Amino acid sequence: MRKHWKTVEVSAEKFTEIKKSYSGDTISSSKTIRRPFQFQGALFVSTGGRSGGGTTPTEECYKIVPRHLFKGKARWYGEGDAGEDWGERRRGQAEGFYHAMLIQRGKTLWVLVGPPLQFVQEPGCIVAVQPALL
Repeated sequence: MRKHWKTVEVSAEKFTEIKKSYSGDTISSSKTIRRPFQFQGALFVSTGGRSGGGTTPTEECYKIVPRHLFKGKARWYGEGDAGEDWGERRRGQAEGFYHAMLIQRGKTLWVLVGPPLQFVQEPGCIVAVQPALL
């Protein structure tokens, strides 16, 4: 986990809802997402997780916003400038790999906005957010 990302602890029930929003595979293939989940008044979608090996299961999630509300350049998965290794550039972003990536939700264009939140399953806990980004 990257130390500059926020970690949020959620109940097992909420964590299950978050896992169902996983869309890393559909973003790369069809540019669409599965049903997002709500957190603190915003919509989010999972782009992947980690489990097993004695570690706590986590899900990496990005906020989604309608394209017209996103200020900046947004691109489709795999789209980059000529001669640019788009994957390497994205992996180096402080905001995360999927930041500023266009997606389709229904008939509307949306954008994934980072940095992602790391959701951690902690059965029976109250949602708690670590200190703000540095």
